[in-house]
Amino acid sequence: MPELPEVQTVINSLRKLVLGQKIKRFVVQPTGLKSLGGLGPQDFSKNIVGQSIAEISRKGKFLVFELKPSGLIIAHLRMTGRFVYLPKDEKKAEAKVMPQFLVSDNSEIISLPEKYVRLSIGLTHGDLYFADKRRFGTFHYTMSSKDYFADKTLGPDALEAAFNDDYLTKKLCKTRKPIYSSLLEQGVVAGLGNIYVCESLALTRISPWRQSNRLTKKETETLVGNIKEVLKRALEAKGTSFSDYVDGEGKRGEFKQQLLVYSKKTARVGKNEYLVATGKIGGRTVWYIAEIQK
Repeated sequence: MPELPEVQTVINSLRKLVLGQKIKRFVVQPTGLKSLGGLGPQDFSKNIVGQSIAEISRKGKFLVFELKPSGLIIAHLRMTGRFVYLPKDEKKAEAKVMPQFLVSDNSEIISLPEKYVRLSIGLTHGDLYFADKRRFGTFHYTMSSKDYFADKTLGPDALEAAFNDDYLTKKLCKTRKPIYSSLLEQGVVAGLGNIYVCESLALTRISPWRQSNRLTKKETETLVGNIKEVLKRALEAKGTSFSDYVDGEGKRGEFKQQLLVYSKKTARVGKNEYLVATGKIGGRTVWYIAEIQK
């Protein structure tokens, strides 16, 4: 699942491509209907067509498209979601013809850039496509972000000043959950996922299985610093790509080359090289260095 660096990279690329453009058309495939949160394609289209994309921001792992004059589109990539923008002059005639789409006025056959496109937004100068192989991604319209996130408990963003060692100490002191599990909870800290939790714990030399309330104040302070450092380096490298993740221009992230433990067999720490072990916590695969993570 794309995490904070990947989501922010997608936003950064889309800002350069679509801000200020007017929405001319909204199109959704039958296989993309469930991503709309129960709102029909005709109603969705009526709400957004004619408006402009004024800004794109992030809340945790959610992308927030601010529309002008009113309303928001809030999207979540989940496991395999991806946005790709194609300017009008880059449309490929040889693109595969997909099944019929549902549109607000009539149905038609559309040529698409890839196999798993679920919906598209026709803009002034091009088209913004949302593709999702696993179909877990969401794409909702709302008038208020406060209303949308009312039932979603999100902690402070991992890169915000509010996420600090004092805050994390208070969150961890009453739970015996493995620290790995606590850091994955979006209600504790928003934006983290498996990749950057594994990396941060390895850098801090803390076992993923360590009980959360057993961390010392110094360890928590170091952990918060390493989390922020890893995320900033990943942002500079435009995220980590393994299979599905690309930014809005279809470009892959390059942080994979800098990973310490995630998906690795060995890890170099200082002058020493260690074997990387794997295990399961809550059904998730964890990568760690057993010799130094205690």
